[in-house]
Amino acid sequence: MSKVAIIGCGIVGAAIAYELSRVNGLSITVLDQHMPAQGSTGAALGVLMGAISKKVKGRAWQLRQASIQRYQ
Repeated sequence: MSKVAIIGCGIVGAAIAYELSRVNGLSITVLDQHMPAQGSTGAALGVLMGAISKKVKGRAWQLRQASIQRYQ
């Protein structure tokens, strides 16, 4: 079993923890000085961009497509 540590439990850390919890074989620990969702997330962009430079290819493009489909 692989161990994963996530620093911070704002919306980004919580979302990452949730997604990784769906992967078999991972032991996930979330570390934060407060309870989940008790502070602001300084790293959240809060937007999915439908238009991205045509220079984006490969895995980055696939991630973009999957994110937009999931959001819809």
